Amino acid sequence: MKTPIHPQSKPLNNLPNPEQKTSDIQFDYNAEPIWELAARLSAQVPQEEWAKLPTDLARNFDHYQQQDNS
Repeated sequence: MKTPIHPQSKPLNNLPNPEQKTSDIQFDYNAEPIWELAARLSAQVPQEEWAKLPTDLARNFDHYQQQDNS
C-alpha cells in the first residue's frame, strides 16, 4: 500500500543546508500537525497488522529496535 504524501512534504533529498540558521527557517502554518499525520497514517494500517506488534513495544522499544531481523 502506497502512503499518500502530504502536499507540504519535501523529498528526503531536499534536506536543509547544515549551515542554515534555525532563525532562517519559517514556520508553515498550513502544514498538517504531526499528531494528525500520525493518526491518519495509523488509521490506514489494518488491525491484523497492529495485532502483530508486541504488547510491550513501547516499554521495550530499545530492545526490539536492536534486534536483527535479517
